Amino acid sequence: MALGLRLSDEVSGDLRPPLRAFKAYIETLVTNWDLLDPSQRDELLQSALKRVDELEVTIQALEARLEAAEVQRRAFRASAS
Repeated sequence: MALGLRLSDEVSGDLRPPLRAFKAYIETLVTNWDLLDPSQRDELLQSALKRVDELEVTIQALEARLEAAEVQRRAFRASAS
């Protein structure tokens, strides 16, 4: 269970920063759309897109870590039997 909790904390820690940044860009666009000139809107949208790309990479890395942990867990169980 400790491994599951540790992994959950790691996943939360890895996902929160890009999600917060993405949310901030979207909130800024929604609340200030009429106040922003087109170049500012474009910059915010490009930044939000970059954060989504970073989030995708983070998720792929987390999936790889989960897969590696599962392989280790299975190897441990097989050696313990």
